[in-house]
Amino acid sequence: MLKSICIKCGKERTSFTNSPLCFCGGILVPKIDFKYREGKYLSNYPYLEKVISLGEVETPLVDLDAFKLKLDYYSLTYSYKDRGSKSLISGLISHLPP
Repeated sequence: MLKSICIKCGKERTSFTNSPLCFCGGILVPKIDFKYREGKYLSNYPYLEKVISLGEVETPLVDLDAFKLKLDYYSLTYSYKDRGSKSLISGLISHLPP
């Protein structure tokens, strides 16, 4: 589960709930405690138990000296939103009751 901290009381969320709010009423803010890793998709989403594919493709990277460009127009939908949709749906599936 992704670590989340309440901005009001400072407590860490210990269980998954459907609400973005803490029990005190404060907003839970996700704390990312790892850096981007090149390689497998799941290595950047350790809080996902299962990844659902939506038919998206790996978009190529153009490596320039100082930075990398991701060619999102190479995707089937020509959109960078494919990765966001994939992780959103995978997260929802991961937290469905058995």
